[in-house]
Amino acid sequence: NATFYLTGVQLEEGSSATPFEHRSYAEELARCKRYYQQSWIGGSMSSTTDYVSITPSSATASVFIWDIPYQHEVRSNPTVTIYNPADGTAGQIRCDANDTSYSAGISWAGIKHSRASTTGASEGRSKYNYKIEAEL
Repeated sequence: NATFYLTGVQLEEGSSATPFEHRSYAEELARCKRYYQQSWIGGSMSSTTDYVSITPSSATASVFIWDIPYQHEVRSNPTVTIYNPADGTAGQIRCDANDTSYSAGISWAGIKHSRASTTGASEGRSKYNYKIEAEL
């Protein structure tokens, strides 16, 4: 067996050590979500269960706008990517009304939510996945 486990380690800069910080799983996850979030569970998207369903918050001349609330506030204005849950294509949503894919993009991204828009989609519910990255 060539597996090596290293746990309970705290690396520090400098010549003096500080007391070990014990953080819960929830605390550590919240710290990670300041840098990265995704709407699907696990490593890959599922077209049948892992998606966000929305009704646009505003519509004018077939331009639909909606907000994407984050799971946790991020550390800085992030890069947000929208994915079509039917096939994983970036920059698309899937409209439930006519089962058609439409191009979509982020028009604004802040530290608590983003605003997205699409043109041509029919009124009604649509679905999408998202990835939020606020790396250093």
